[in-house]
Amino acid sequence: MDLPPTYTLATARDAGLTRSQLRGGRHVPISHDLVVRLDAAIDVRERLAVSATALPPDAAYSHTTAAHLLGAHVDLPARSHVVLTPRRVLPQRADLVVHTRRLGPPDVVDLDGLRVTSAEQTFLDLAAVLPPAELVAVGDALLRPGHLTAADLAARLDRVERVRGVVRARECAPLLVAGAMTRPESLMRYWLVESPLPDPRCRCRSWTAGASSWRTATSPTGAGGCGRSTRAASTPSTTSSAGTWTATR
Repeated sequence: MDLPPTYTLATARDAGLTRSQLRGGRHVPISHDLVVRLDAAIDVRERLAVSATALPPDAAYSHTTAAHLLGAHVDLPARSHVVLTPRRVLPQRADLVVHTRRLGPPDVVDLDGLRVTSAEQTFLDLAAVLPPAELVAVGDALLRPGHLTAADLAARLDRVERVRGVVRARECAPLLVAGAMTRPESLMRYWLVESPLPDPRCRCRSWTAGASSWRTATSPTGAGGCGRSTRAASTPSTTSSAGTWTATR
């Protein structure tokens, strides 16, 4: 009996494989009761897709797992986070962290065949576990490719009450901008906004000895910043390194 690239332990036993053979190097367990042949190498998305076949149909990847899949600068956790509709008995698996949520259709999206919590729901979920600076960095990363919009996030936060993390999510939502290109830039911008210094301006063009580059800059007047007063990406502007702007890499 030929085995498919991924199979259950029961299928392997029906094919005549012994326990010692399954413990060999050619057969690698990737989840509870799921095994993959080593000659059928799979990437992260494929592994999660295989794992999803053993989950209830309403399951969706969430929290840092969803943030990673949506392109945020977070490491994929060792144990995948999934969210399920509340029920009497939840799946108990060593490779999963299971959460319960009552989510509506807009709160779950299909991402290349994977059920994943929407960017708005992911931001709300992470608000309960991430410090504000890291939450802003994740929000910037979700905003940049268009997974998240200010209007959709505001609408999602308006729909929730008495949910852990919603206060932090509402405080951090106005700080998000699409102009921040990296996690360090988002973190630096957050601390500048929270400090007594003028609000920063994202992705300003500065000129030095005939060469231009993109930087985050602070304005001595605080005008045109990308702090609490704006949600959209800042419009690039040309500034002089010897003029009124103090450029900060």
